This record gives sequence, structure tokens and C-alpha cells, in this order.
Amino acid sequence: MLSSRPAVGRQAICAVATAVAVLATSGCGTDLRPGVAASVNEETITESTIDDLTEAICAFNEIQRKEQGLPQPGQSVQELRASLVESLIILEITDQAAEERGVTVSDALVSKIAAGTVIPDDLAADHRALLEEFLKERTLQALQQGAIGANLEDPAVTTADKIDQSDVTAANSYLKKFAEQQDVEVSPRYGEWNGVRLEFGTGSLSDPVSTTPAPTPPPGQPAPPEPTFTPPASQLCG
Repeated sequence: MLSSRPAVGRQAICAVATAVAVLATSGCGTDLRPGVAASVNEETITESTIDDLTEAICAFNEIQRKEQGLPQPGQSVQELRASLVESLIILEITDQAAEERGVTVSDALVSKIAAGTVIPDDLAADHRALLEEFLKERTLQALQQGAIGANLEDPAVTTADKIDQSDVTAANSYLKKFAEQQDVEVSPRYGEWNGVRLEFGTGSLSDPVSTTPAPTPPPGQPAPPEPTFTPPASQLCG
């Protein structure tokens, strides 16, 4: 799913904004506290986090859309919120897998790669801070996946300093199995978790009108595009 040089710029944000983490098999409620969108082994993802990231990404998309001369927004706010829940679940799962394997990624390496992302100067300071942090988290996840793959090949390797694409690929099967074993709950309003990914459109957020590409796949399981529904233009982002 990820490369050894993670895409963390415009493409990375769009991967979340256009589509883009558990053992929830029912859409009839969970044990989540009010204000919690999901949890991974009791580590929570709050609704306020989803709200703030959605606002920041929509603001980013609006700037990009106007710069490119595009006539109207193309991303569903509802699908964006659901894909952010999925993405943050995947980030947490990968982080816990890295901790279990005993692999680490230096802050300096994360910052060096994330610094290559250009965020528009006219983006509000609070939105800029949120996106910078989110991009760092996505960068960290990509590097952790590579470090896990390298560690599986050679247990003496415990950092991401010299990983390559083969290391990222080597982690796919491990991360898929790891994800299936975790205790994850997700609010039914975002959809259902099938063990390795969030199935969008199964909760109350969906408002079917047209189709767009399917969301990004979870760690260790590439998936072909398949149609999902988007709401009318009044509910689009950016």
C-alpha cells in the first residue's frame, strides 16, 4: 500500500480526501462513549478530531481547486469523514504493530520527509498545524510499515533508516493478520469494519447520488477500485 518514500503531499491528502482505519460486525451500536468515533485496543479517535481534520482538508482542497481553476468541489464531506476514521484507525494499528515488533522511526526522519510537502501559505494557521501533524502521522505509518517488513526479514533491523520498497511489501501480510486480531470498535454511522477495512456507505452518513472511486485500502491488503456513493453538490468539500 505504501512506498519507501511515502507520498505525503497533495496526493497524500487527496488519497484521504477522495476516498482515505476492529472487530465490529454489527451496525446496531457499540460500547463507544459519546464523542468517540472509533477505538483501537481502547485508544480512542474522537469526533472532534474528525471534525477538525475535515475542516482543514476541505479548506486545503478549496485553495487547490481555485488554483487549478476547477469549477466546483468534488469530495463528499460525509465520505471524507468516514475515510478519516479509517485512516486514523490504520495509523493506530500500524503504530501498535511497530511497538509489538520493537521497531522505531526517528522523529528526524519523519520530519525530513514530511518537510517536502508544500502547504499553501494562505491556509489558516490552525488548519496548517493540523495538516502538518496529519502528514507527519501518515509519513510515520509508511516508515513503520517498511521497518516492520525489514524486521521480519532480519530481526536485527529495528529502524527505518535503510528501508526500501521490498521491505514495505514484506510487511503487507503481517499487517493484515495483525489488523484482524485487534480489538477495534467504530461508530456505526461511519460504516462497518470487516476486519481489515472500513466498509463505507453502510452507516447513516451515506446519501447516495452518484459514484466515485473506492477508499484507499488498509495495510497489507491492496484492493481494486469499486463504486461508492457521494452526496449532492451542497454536501461536497473544498
